[in-house]
Amino acid sequence: MTGLIEGSDYLFRVSAENAAGASPASKELGPITAKRPSTPLKFVKPLVDQDSKVILLHLYSKHT
Repeated sequence: MTGLIEGSDYLFRVSAENAAGASPASKELGPITAKRPSTPLKFVKPLVDQDSKVILLHLYSKHT
């Protein structure tokens, strides 16, 4: 995710999209303080996998 201000706090919501459509957005996560990344972000496989490949992952951020 780009455009975050290092040292600022943000709230995040996540949703995923595949051939079946988009999932509802998660509850807000955070506040999380933006830092310079030390490693690339990785996609974590969902706990329940119904062979529906995620084709788009939406990240929403809100500066607090």
